[in-house]
Amino acid sequence: MPRPLNERQSLEQERAEIPAQTAAYRQELENGRPSKARRERLEWQIREREKRLADVGGKAGEIRATWMRDDFSEDIKRALAARVANQCSNPDCRAVTSGPQTDPSKAVNVGVAAHITAASPGGPRHDPELRSRLGEKGRPSACVRNCS
Repeated sequence: MPRPLNERQSLEQERAEIPAQTAAYRQELENGRPSKARRERLEWQIREREKRLADVGGKAGEIRATWMRDDFSEDIKRALAARVANQCSNPDCRAVTSGPQTDPSKAVNVGVAAHITAASPGGPRHDPELRSRLGEKGRPSACVRNCS
């Protein structure tokens, strides 16, 4: 089952799909012989899709502007990886997130540290009170490690 999209991902997906939808409407207008009612409907759909594209672009920009991420220090990332035995924290996954590389002095790392709640206002499950309850968001106890 695919992961649910957050608001930003949903907007980006919609923004990617709208031009193809608009192009299909335009093609039907140009290549077909739509009735007057169908022609009006297609023209209306094109206008609405173009308006929606502008709205989606604006909303996506607002979300990007509110991202003030709390990034994790390397010490926190290492501690978190050790706490979860280099496995994905998702109970339905538990994939190994680190392993050997062809260069014996290096390792492949596919794990990412993630906040339990969104790090920035406007993010999914953002909790502005988290710092007061847990202290600092960047603590390993306030984080999970997921496979990427």
